Amino acid sequence: MLGLVYLEQEAALPGEKLIMLAIIVTVLLSIFAHGVSSSPGIKLYARQIEGLPDDAPEYHEVVELPTR
Repeated sequence: MLGLVYLEQEAALPGEKLIMLAIIVTVLLSIFAHGVSSSPGIKLYARQIEGLPDDAPEYHEVVELPTR
């Protein structure tokens, strides 16, 4: 995102199209990688939580704060 902000601030940079393409490809690959890794990561975390004792902090009740 910072790359896009920079490109908006500068005018007529050499290689601007290549820079824009690199930014777009990076963002799309990042979105794809996060989507692919999320399910295995959640499953790994769930397996680790199952082995914790009953008094582990992960099992404590969460108190929601009021919104303003």
